[in-house]
Amino acid sequence: MSVQVHFYQDTALGFASGHKSNPHAHLALQLTLGLDQEFEVRRSARRAAADVEKLRFACFAPEALHHIPESDAELAYLYLDCGAAGFQQWRQSGGEVIAPDAALCAELLAFRRSRSNDRQHAFELAQRWRAHSLPGLVRAAPAHPRLNEVVAFMDAEPLLAHSHVTLASRAHLSPSRFAHLFREQVGLPVRNYLLWRRLVYALSRLQQGHSITTAAYESGFSDGAHLCRSCRRVFGAMPTDVQIERLPSPSTTRDRATAI
Repeated sequence: MSVQVHFYQDTALGFASGHKSNPHAHLALQLTLGLDQEFEVRRSARRAAADVEKLRFACFAPEALHHIPESDAELAYLYLDCGAAGFQQWRQSGGEVIAPDAALCAELLAFRRSRSNDRQHAFELAQRWRAHSLPGLVRAAPAHPRLNEVVAFMDAEPLLAHSHVTLASRAHLSPSRFAHLFREQVGLPVRNYLLWRRLVYALSRLQQGHSITTAAYESGFSDGAHLCRSCRRVFGAMPTDVQIERLPSPSTTRDRATAI
């Protein structure tokens, strides 16, 4: 499997050929496009033939289980860190996912076949795809002001956010009330969100050129194997399966090193 990914602050643009993933679910909204042909999609862990769809374009909501079996198709991916609650609100307000038009498909395919490492061009393509397919979608902040402050802290300092008990104290809420509000307004349990943020941080360290072992320790995992197991469970692939496009030197890049 050959996977190439460009990471930005809340977005990632990826390309793959010979793709094969395990059933998994993650916080990012994922759009997948077959650049040259249809591909198979499973939306459950079952292997029944009736559960297989053949599509040219698919949208996987945050936290939705999905699986793309081995495919010869050239695939393009757009990941958006909008949160489960944000996506649900957008859909409830009338938001609709729109498949890329022929011109955008052609540009994405041309970029993939060029094997370009032009991060600015990749970023522009990602933003165009986002605006075309997900018009008006933004990440929704929690309505509760103290919860909103804690989520911002978790995003900025994922390694200092140790447990829902300490986070509840920071929000001046009881642990049970905090856990309930978090699930209701963010869209998933505190533990899952913490794992997501630490994986995001680990991928950012890999993007900066660190080894898997170093990225694991710096992201709060016990070792490289722990990071790999977590990455496989959440993303359906190992860090070694992904060719992460490295950031240029700090003096030549403006975007912060984050991941999907």
